Amino acid sequence: FFFFVFFSYYYFRVAVTMFFISHIKDVIRIQPHLFGQDRNLVLSKEISKLYADRVIHKLGLCICLFDILEVGDLEIYPSDGAAHATVSFRLLMFKPFVGEVVQGTVIDSSREDGLRVSLGELFSEVRIPPSKLQDKSEYDEKKGLWVWRPIVQGQAQEFDYSKDEDIYFMVDENIFHDTPRKSGLENKSNEDSTEGPPYSIKGKVNLNGLGMCQWWTY
Repeated sequence: FFFFVFFSYYYFRVAVTMFFISHIKDVIRIQPHLFGQDRNLVLSKEISKLYADRVIHKLGLCICLFDILEVGDLEIYPSDGAAHATVSFRLLMFKPFVGEVVQGTVIDSSREDGLRVSLGELFSEVRIPPSKLQDKSEYDEKKGLWVWRPIVQGQAQEFDYSKDEDIYFMVDENIFHDTPRKSGLENKSNEDSTEGPPYSIKGKVNLNGLGMCQWWTY
């Protein structure tokens, strides 16, 4: 009972730390037809176009613009009729730290790759390889999913890693692929890349209290 209470408290405490604020400075381009509009509103829209729902290498997935801190003087270059301003702003980012416990949903299962987990509509590039599942986990060909078969008090038990069910996992590694890009940004989904997505998370459930949420419901 004590372990369950402690685990529940620990999960609740760290659940919000996967989000953080990051300070960015960038030169933002404002097209001529936008000159008559509110400057901060225009900058907010342009920053969102550049960053929202995109991955910044080593930093994480940008959720949205948080606020604008400072706007420099507008400059118009001879070869370009648009205005350019150096803007300091903050972004709401997503990147859980290594060791953080997160709740997701199992969306796929295979013998070779283990489990694929989604965090709702936010993020779906979480992988839990077979080596990081609970000890005595096996892939059941008939069920088409992984099954944990521990021995409890001398009795064989069976627990499914069921699809479309919630799972507790611990972040084992944040993985970034540095692919060529013009703006220093990577799109969140990159289906054509042979190296995989620009950002993915490797998780593990081979610790007490981790695995399918229903296993630990009393």
